[in-house]
Amino acid sequence: MASYEQLAKEHGAIEQLAAGLVDMLDLPEPDPEATAAAFRVLATELHEHLAIEDSAIYPRLITAADPGAAATAERFNAELAALKQDWQAFRIEWSDEAIRDDWPIFLDEGHAMLKRIRARLQAENDLLYPVALQRSIIPLRSPETVWV
Repeated sequence: MASYEQLAKEHGAIEQLAAGLVDMLDLPEPDPEATAAAFRVLATELHEHLAIEDSAIYPRLITAADPGAAATAERFNAELAALKQDWQAFRIEWSDEAIRDDWPIFLDEGHAMLKRIRARLQAENDLLYPVALQRSIIPLRSPETVWV
């Protein structure tokens, strides 16, 4: 089972990747190949993280006895579905070749997508995970966490 600790750690890693990508997009000399590779790494991390959220948080919160928690989860889930769809379209549209050929347009769209991803991470950290933690949908720490 996913824990708050694990999910927050994953969010931190995704945030670092996104921040690194913003830095790459802001370089005076673009490096489309390195940027495309970094976006692939971000895509992998997001895919793995979203699979955990889709199985461990959303279904359990949506079916929670607490109507407020269920409504929050349903709203977040609907927003996430739209972001996932847009992310998938972004990834399809922006192949390595497209990034190289249309860097100025990619720059704008890349910044916009990263802004949305980062805002989503923050919203989940601030609103969704605390609700899941308070409703015992996720534990604070993984059972295998060892204290020394």
